[in-house]
Amino acid sequence: MYSYKEVFIITVEKNLEILREHFGKSQTEMSEMLGISLQRYNHYENGRRKLPVDIAKSISEKFNIPLDALYFENELYAVLNNNDPNQKPA
Repeated sequence: MYSYKEVFIITVEKNLEILREHFGKSQTEMSEMLGISLQRYNHYENGRRKLPVDIAKSISEKFNIPLDALYFENELYAVLNNNDPNQKPA
C-alpha cells in the first residue's frame, strides 16, 4: 500500500509524462523550455526528485493549464480533454 506522499509523487511524475507526450515534446525539449538540464527534468519525471513549485508554476504557465492539473490525475485529464475527466488524454 502506498502512502499519501508516495501516491502524490507518482501522480506528479505520471502527469509530467502525460502532459509532455500530449503536446508531442521530448524530455530534451521540456528541459530546454524550462531552462533546466535534461538530467534534472528526467529526475522529476521519474520521481527521483520532487517537482519544485517554481518549476510546476512555469509548466502551468507555458502550457496554459491550472497548477492543480499537475498534481491530480483527473484534473489533468479534464484539462486535456476540455473538462471531461472520464476520458484519457488523446
